Amino acid sequence: MTDSCVKKQSLDALVDNYGADFPEDVTKIGEYYGNIGPELYDQYMEHINFNAEPYNIAPAVEEILNLPTDAKILDVGCGTGMIGKLISKRGYNNIYGVDATQKFIDAARLTGIYQENECMYLGAGQFPEKYQNEFDCVIASGVWLKGHIPASGYEDVYSAMKVGSYFITAMRTKYWVDGEDEGYKDKLNTYTESGQLELVETRLFKRGIEGGTDLM
Repeated sequence: MTDSCVKKQSLDALVDNYGADFPEDVTKIGEYYGNIGPELYDQYMEHINFNAEPYNIAPAVEEILNLPTDAKILDVGCGTGMIGKLISKRGYNNIYGVDATQKFIDAARLTGIYQENECMYLGAGQFPEKYQNEFDCVIASGVWLKGHIPASGYEDVYSAMKVGSYFITAMRTKYWVDGEDEGYKDKLNTYTESGQLELVETRLFKRGIEGGTDLM
């Protein structure tokens, strides 16, 4: 059996089973993706067209917020650097990345687009002081779903933001619902209702392009 056949079977298995075997302990999600590995993960993300332009959050940094290209940006759940690469293509070069999977952090570092990458799990009350009140913009895509970063992760996001900075995120519409079990929208509502954050804009968009799959 050739290597190419092994890779294809592995991708097929991941497509068939993705989400069914997430760890019950969400703090172990980094180990879950570490077992998948960067190469197969990138194949999967390409399969679902996760990073296809313009169906991702990268354009918002430039088009909606009109941030200067030297804006300090934190890429939460940076993975292997897919969204970071798209932002970098738009001229932004002051990007930092955090992710719960060390193998992904290692891969993201190899892209050369990040100023710094660090392995950490958000929402556990251990967000490093060096990242607090530091960023002009925090982005997070593909991290707010069952088995991943809990709603408490917004506390780390908020602590990373400077006064007057922005948070851009994307999640599946089934999670953007009041009273949903994971509590993502409810948690963000506490920040907007208290005046700590102001909701500037929401957009509904389709992830990926025709031919991609919409799993989970």
